[in-house]
Order: sequence, then C-alpha cells, then structure tokens
Amino acid sequence: MTNPILALFSLRRSLMIALMVALSGAAALAWKAHALRPQAYVLTLHAARSVGHLYYSAWNESAVVIADHDASDGREVVYTRTFTWKDGCTWESTETLTPDGEGYRYFYDEAFVSCPAGLSPRGGTSPHGGYVTVTAAGWQAPLTPRDSVATFGLLLTIFGCLAGARAAIPYAVGLYITAAYWFTASTSFANPAVTIARALSDTFAGIAPGGVAAFIAAQLVGAFAATLLAAWLWPKPAEA
Repeated sequence: MTNPILALFSLRRSLMIALMVALSGAAALAWKAHALRPQAYVLTLHAARSVGHLYYSAWNESAVVIADHDASDGREVVYTRTFTWKDGCTWESTETLTPDGEGYRYFYDEAFVSCPAGLSPRGGTSPHGGYVTVTAAGWQAPLTPRDSVATFGLLLTIFGCLAGARAAIPYAVGLYITAAYWFTASTSFANPAVTIARALSDTFAGIAPGGVAAFIAAQLVGAFAATLLAAWLWPKPAEA
C-alpha cells in the first residue's frame, strides 16, 4: 500500500507546490512592504475652551486620525495624556469619545496622579464637553492582495492533496495555515466565514465591518486563480 504522505512528495508535485508556496511568500512580502493602510478617518473636535485654562489634549499636537475605525462600529475611544503641572505634581488628562450617530460625544477631564515629597496639588480640574465629527480621509483598500495569496495557497494545497494524497489533507492544511499566519500580514484571512466572524467580534482580533466586502472579494479572486492553476497542474484523466 502506498504511504499517502510519501505519495504527496512525488518529484513533479513537490516541485510545483514548493514553487507556488515560494511565489506566494514572495508576493505577500512584497505587498507587505508596499500595501496601503486601512481606511482612515479624521476626527475634528468641536468644544468651547474656557479662557485661561490649559487643556492637555490629543488635538493640541496635530490632526487626530484614526485608522479602520469610525463611530458607526459603536466602540468608545479614549485618549490619555500624562503631564506635570506648574505645581510640580503629575496629572493625567482623559478624553472620552462615545459614539453618537455619525460622530462622538466628547468629554475631557483631568485627575491628580502624584506629587513629589513636600509638594501638594494646587488648582482644580477643567472638565468640559463637546462633539467630534468624523470625516473619511479617502478610501484605502485593506490588506486584500495578501488575502488573495492566503486563499490561493490554501486551495492549491487542498487540490494538490486531492490529486494524489487525500489522507494527507488535514496535515497539509494545518501546515499551510501555520506558515501563512507568518508570511501574510493579514494572518491568513483565507476563509470568508472567518472574515465575517471577525467583523462581528469586538476583541483585538476584530476587523471593521466596512472592510468585509473587500476581504471576501480578494478571497474569491484567490480561489478562482487557484482553481485555474490546479486544473492545469492536475488535469482529470480523459474518459475512455
């Protein structure tokens, strides 16, 4: 009986699979170096400031731009700044942005943190509120080229096993996904079902719902390319 693992590594098939994996890795690395960032949004603060008060705000430094995130996803945004006041004590400012329609309700406050020995805090805080509007800074595609590569390589691996070593599919797929996690910047977004699931997650692994369509479109392109190449590499025997 032929060992299914050894059958997978026949000379012709192993060379072609190695070539495809190498090309996939090279393409992924190239896109990783040059790919566009996720969609970005400019946040504009509308808040009255009292005369004579200093505000340690994220908007003091430059325009505030947030990537792949806007008020429509319902997530709160918090900015903090630690500063030393003229009393010699350390304070912390907190700016809280709570989703409200297409923008954010804004609230600023300060809190005492610590003082060096012999000093005590002087003065009061300067809480105030306002509103933050959100403006798209120009649509930029997510990591779609790399997702095409991830799907392409996964399906080509499966097709190769189906052609010569069906019993090896679980091992080959596991090895490919492990490798693709490292050589694709999207951590191997190869499956539309996983993409949709991560769009529904509010954890660090989640993605913005607005990027789902682009991810899935790229995955379909990768699937189509893998199907065409597999049909050429492993054609079905002609019927008698």
